[in-house]
Amino acid sequence: EGESKWEQVESPDRFVSKEKKFEAGSPIAVGRAVTVVDASIEECTSWDYLLMSREARRGHQVFGGLDRKVVKLTEHSQLFNVCYNLGIPAFEPREFLSDMLWKYSEGRDIIETINASTFHEDFPREQQHVRASVSSLLVYEGLREKNGVNQTRVTHTVQVNLGGNIPSFAMNARIAETLSYV
Repeated sequence: EGESKWEQVESPDRFVSKEKKFEAGSPIAVGRAVTVVDASIEECTSWDYLLMSREARRGHQVFGGLDRKVVKLTEHSQLFNVCYNLGIPAFEPREFLSDMLWKYSEGRDIIETINASTFHEDFPREQQHVRASVSSLLVYEGLREKNGVNQTRVTHTVQVNLGGNIPSFAMNARIAETLSYV
């Protein structure tokens, strides 16, 4: 009793396992997706970086994106300010401000991408928006080659607080959509 268990999330890709934790009435949801990709860790992280390209920016609107700003802080970090319309009647748009950092492990066989909510004086909360938060960890782990092909295990874990009492149907749809990233 009082214990949340991971619940499987239907995945359109049979090679990707997805699961979530969410309690009805809570603004917080946690999701995790795991897969093995036929590519090196460098190819996987390059693909991830390209998701922040102009092409991805155009696709941002498809998922309810209203605004998106990216500021390069260092060679290994960027600041992301994004805003989404959740598609729920009478709900204000949700705005996220996150610092994204990526790094190699010492053995250079793992790359981690960490996305954490932050505050920044150049990005005050828009008056008509609710400031939501997201923390995520993407781990790219190099595996042994299989039949001469590089293999990488990708694990994406994300915690989202959309700020407010979010209906279960909306949270379930959002967490499944967020996990589709992998």
